[in-house]
Amino acid sequence: MSGQRIGIATLFIGALLAGTAATAAEPAAATEQASWRHTKATITYFGFTSRYTCDGIENKTRLILLLLGARKDAKVYANGCEEGIDRPSRSAWVRVEFDALASGPPAAGADAVAGQWKSIEIAPRRPFDMGDGDCELVEHLRDVVTKSFAFKDLDYHTTCVPHQASVASYGIKGQVLREAPAAAAP
Repeated sequence: MSGQRIGIATLFIGALLAGTAATAAEPAAATEQASWRHTKATITYFGFTSRYTCDGIENKTRLILLLLGARKDAKVYANGCEEGIDRPSRSAWVRVEFDALASGPPAAGADAVAGQWKSIEIAPRRPFDMGDGDCELVEHLRDVVTKSFAFKDLDYHTTCVPHQASVASYGIKGQVLREAPAAAAP
């Protein structure tokens, strides 16, 4: 291994350890009572700028839902891709079925869940697999996202410019209620 690689690896490990130490020193975030709320919806996607395969739009939609705290068993199905299932298309119907946390005591028969408010940001390259061209998809998901997830200080904006992904702007930023991590066993 070259000296430069060893130096970079050492720097990387040091950053990881420093991050771990900072995390260990931070107080645990407060939890609050919440419960899972089920959502079923269909989104009609039509993009002027971005085209997705059916698999591609399913994966990107599921990524966004999971980033916002949907339970891991979220289901996303796309159909109607005009160019066929494995070719990028301008349009698709995307059916989503997922559970997201709602604040407050659970409804009769539902289980209580410990929830925590977590800061989130979804924007181009935040996380890295979100691109400029995802603006139209984020725009189409607005109603489902804002009605299904519990937010504080939400800033949800989209400025999509047809046929010009490089000038598009979008973002979902704020705090979202997510399931608190399970307490570590002693």
